Amino acid sequence: MYLVRASRDRQRITRFFLFSAFFLMAVQCAIEPFLAFFLLRLPNVNGLAVILIVSFQPLGALLSGVVGGAMSDRFGRKLISNIGICGVSMVFFILYLVSVNWSDANFYPYFVASALFLSGVCFSLYWPVSQAQLADFLPIEERHSAFRKRYVAINIGAALGPLAALYTGFAASKAMFLVASIVYLVYLLVQLLLARCMTRLDVPVGAEKKSLTNVTQVLTDTKLVYTLLGVIFFLMTYSQLETNIALLIRTMFSVDSLAFYTQLVSLNAISIFLLQPVSSFLERRLSKQITLIAGGCLSLLAYGLLGSVETSKYILFVFVALLSLAEVLIIPTAAAYVDSLAPPNMRGTYLGLMTLKRIGNVTGPAIGAFVIAKGGAIAFSLAMAAFCLLSMLSFKLSGEKREYTSYS
Repeated sequence: MYLVRASRDRQRITRFFLFSAFFLMAVQCAIEPFLAFFLLRLPNVNGLAVILIVSFQPLGALLSGVVGGAMSDRFGRKLISNIGICGVSMVFFILYLVSVNWSDANFYPYFVASALFLSGVCFSLYWPVSQAQLADFLPIEERHSAFRKRYVAINIGAALGPLAALYTGFAASKAMFLVASIVYLVYLLVQLLLARCMTRLDVPVGAEKKSLTNVTQVLTDTKLVYTLLGVIFFLMTYSQLETNIALLIRTMFSVDSLAFYTQLVSLNAISIFLLQPVSSFLERRLSKQITLIAGGCLSLLAYGLLGSVETSKYILFVFVALLSLAEVLIIPTAAAYVDSLAPPNMRGTYLGLMTLKRIGNVTGPAIGAFVIAKGGAIAFSLAMAAFCLLSMLSFKLSGEKREYTSYS
C-alpha cells in the first residue's frame, strides 16, 4: 500500500514539475521575444543599444547558473527555487513601476539592462534547481524519460508563449512586466502550498547539505567536463538555425525567403514533438553515451548534406529534420547522463554547471558569421561539420558511468 501511494505521489509531483516547466517557459517567452520591439520605441535607443540591453539577461543567467545549483546543494532545493521565482516576480514588478513613471528618463535604458541582468540571475536559480528537484523525487530508471518530457514541455511553452502574448494584447507593452510579475507570484504561492508533498525519495536529509568550497572539485570530473564540452560544440552548430541559416536563406531565396524560413522554424518545432517516439525507442535500447554520439552523427550528416549537394528547399527541410532529431537525442540525454554522474548531495552543482552550455549559443552565431564572411557557404558547412566531430569526440571521451563519484 505504501509503495502504491509513493508511486502516485511521484506521478503527481512529476506532472507538477512538467506543467511548471511548460507554464514558466511560456511566461518567459511571452516577454523575451518582444523586448527588442519594446526598447526600440524608447527615445535615443538605437539598434545596437537594444542588442546590448537584451543580452544582459542571458549574461546574468550564464554567470550565475553554477552558483544557483551549488547553493541548492548547500541550503536546499526548495529555498533556492522559491528565492529565484520570488526574485523574478519582484524584479518585473519594480520594472513595471519604473516603466510607467520614468520610461522617458535618461537612466531608464540602464535600469532595464540592470533589471534584465537580475532576472537572468533569478531564472538561473530556478531552472537548474527545478531539474535537480525532479531528479530527487524519481528513481534513476525514470529520470531519463522525465527529463525528455520536461524538455518537450519547455519547447511547447516556448512556442505558445509568444502567441499568447500577441493574442492577449500585452506583447511589447509595459503591461507585460506586470502580468509576468503576477503570474510568477501566483506560481510561487502554489509551489509553497504543495511543498509538503515534496518529500525527497533518494537523499537523506542529513546528506543534503554540501560545502560551497567543494564546488571546484566538480571540475575534476572529466566525464562531466567532456559531456559539457560536447553539448557546447553541438549548440554551436544548432544555434546557426536561428541566425546564419536565416541569412543564407535570405541570400539564396530572396523572393519568398521569410515565408520559407517560417516553414523551416515550424518544421523544427513540430519535429521536436513528432520525433519523441524515435527518441524513446533509442533511449530504451542504447546507452546514454551511444545516444549522445548518435545525435552528433546526425548533426554531422545534416551539415555534410548542406555542404556537399546543391542547396535546395528540399535539402534544407531534410537538414532541419536531422538537426531537430539530433537536438532531441542530445539535450535531454546529456541532462540524464550528468544526473547519473552526480552524487545526490551535489546534483544541483552538476546540473547547474550544465547551464554553461549557453556558451555554445553565444559563440556559435558569431563564429558562423565570421566564416561565412571569409569563406562562404561551403566553408561554413565545413566549419560546422568540424564542430560536430568535436562534439562526437567529446561524448566519446566522456565514457559511460552508471554510478556517481563520491566526494569527501
